[in-house]
Amino acid sequence: MLNFLTGHKFILVGAVFMALLVISPVLLFPLIASDSYRGINLGEWDDDAYYIAKGREILEGHSLGNTFLKIGKNDSSDPHQTYIDYLLLAPVKLLGLSDIAKNHIVALYIVYVFLGAIALILLIYFFILNLSGNRLLSAATALFTIGGYTLVKLSQATVTSAVHDFNIFGRPIMPLYGLLALFVFINLLAKSLKSSERKYVLWAGISFGALFYVYPYTWTFALALTGSLFLIYIFLRDWAQAKKVFFIAATGLAVGAYALILLLLFMFSEIGQQIVSFTTLADHAPAPFSKLSFLVLILLVIYSYRNRENKDGPILLAIILASWITLNQQVITGRDPQGLLHYFWNFTIPTSIVVGSYLAWALIWGTERGKLILQKYGGARLGIVITVAFINIARQQYTGMLATWNTKEYTQNYRPIIDALNRDPKPGVILVSDLFYGRFFSVYTDHDLFWAMHAFNFATSIK
Repeated sequence: MLNFLTGHKFILVGAVFMALLVISPVLLFPLIASDSYRGINLGEWDDDAYYIAKGREILEGHSLGNTFLKIGKNDSSDPHQTYIDYLLLAPVKLLGLSDIAKNHIVALYIVYVFLGAIALILLIYFFILNLSGNRLLSAATALFTIGGYTLVKLSQATVTSAVHDFNIFGRPIMPLYGLLALFVFINLLAKSLKSSERKYVLWAGISFGALFYVYPYTWTFALALTGSLFLIYIFLRDWAQAKKVFFIAATGLAVGAYALILLLLFMFSEIGQQIVSFTTLADHAPAPFSKLSFLVLILLVIYSYRNRENKDGPILLAIILASWITLNQQVITGRDPQGLLHYFWNFTIPTSIVVGSYLAWALIWGTERGKLILQKYGGARLGIVITVAFINIARQQYTGMLATWNTKEYTQNYRPIIDALNRDPKPGVILVSDLFYGRFFSVYTDHDLFWAMHAFNFATSIK
């Protein structure tokens, strides 16, 4: 254990500091607001109340049919098929701390984000380390993926109160834990392909199946990845690897069968069809062309041509293909589940940075002149990448805080109302604004809302 900590101390320290920057807006607001702070610490994201209110619902013993409204609350499973909150809150419930935790649910979720950010950075780090054997490259890739992902955009939107551009991994639970779970699977998948031990195939399959309980965008991306990898090995006539991938997929589908059955039953129910109509778009148009993903594909083609004996090409290609398949699945299905917002920013961009960083380094290292340059200047250049990642996320969080400061400061005025409602021994239904501030009551009180924006995205009958 000591050898592990010593050998990877740089990324461990870097991950902690990066995670602190991820949650810095909610850490700093009470300190800077000082006397005006009255315990309400939401507002970085329009939907952060939704994710945190889900946690409170679980601690109150409810199902997740309807997060904000009383109607339909316990009539179905989570319409959005995300069950990771149950796992995160299980220790709290087992210890009998539900009542305490629900009154500090925002702080608890901040801790989860902090720990999740560290875990995600380490998972990316070890994935690249297993490919390259270079710790500094692995650290730079992992830290830049979290702290510098916005820099791959060709244009930057002006930061305003409506477009505040906080680091996306600071959102409560998703997409952080969705991507974290994906990289658990990718690491185990990569290990199983390199090892002859069957236990890695089993664990890869179990991790794949677990994704069906985490986040629909995660398991569909992983399904596209696994299917692509299987077809790649079939094309290469590598039957041994194809057999491994088949057993991983079969194990995953068996583990995830319960979630899939719930999903199918829900989709074909009346309320399920209603939610599909409100949460997806009827569209057969392909997604906008991803220049970054295409560039990574070009790098992979060159890399594979130069390193024909290397066994890493198929899994890297499968990751790239998974991005394209998930972004364009609506071409076949005719339903677009907000793919550009979820698949592109939450999965395509991070995975493209990870794969592209490794390929760019490997291609330069693969030439005699390039190897000499990297041996001499590579460390300094990777140090610059890490520094840029930290500076970018610090700027991002600072400008976001400035843009949302007045909004968050205004929310403190709701504290007397929240305190009055929490003194009510029989929580019921309250009528509040349909706008942003109204959702706070589902986070800080046991009361349900009479109405909420996007209510038809939950088990709220249109009748």
